[in-house]
Amino acid sequence: MNINFTERFISAIELAAVAHQNQIRKGNQKPYIVHPYTVGMLLLEANCSEDTIIAGILHDVVEDTYVGYEEIEKQFGRNVKLLIRGCSEPNKEISWEDRKNHTIHYLEHKATVEVCQITCADKLHNIISIRKDYEILGEQIWSKFKKGKNQQQWYYESMIKVLGERIKDFPLYNQLKLEVSKVFPH
Repeated sequence: MNINFTERFISAIELAAVAHQNQIRKGNQKPYIVHPYTVGMLLLEANCSEDTIIAGILHDVVEDTYVGYEEIEKQFGRNVKLLIRGCSEPNKEISWEDRKNHTIHYLEHKATVEVCQITCADKLHNIISIRKDYEILGEQIWSKFKKGKNQQQWYYESMIKVLGERIKDFPLYNQLKLEVSKVFPH
């Protein structure tokens, strides 16, 4: 890591930690910051670009906190802002199904490879968390989500399909596929 990246990396972690400070994960009740930090680490280990790693750490700040795109662009540049925008659901007011269908369509037709990589790392950490919680809570885990097991299975399997068409050689993709098969065996 070079000095400039190290400083940007630390700034991204600090911003995410402050923005997400009062949030917790649905299943395990751990501090939310564990999720974006892990997404960033997964992208770092997969040798992604600096902007992709930074955007991975910040992927939920605009969607889930008070931080706006202007602040992201000011601190981290236009490309990071665009990557985060590509990973964010555009309208939280529409139904869960419509939001997820929009995400699938966007990944399939419009998303950059970097947005697909961030999404893959995001879904990988989410499904690992679900698997670990499932080992403790069993079927009760699904009550923690807006939609139950069948809808979650549809969404994760749809993610596998669309990401497989876009980034099948990305190192995290096979891990995602394996974890999804553990949670939703056929």
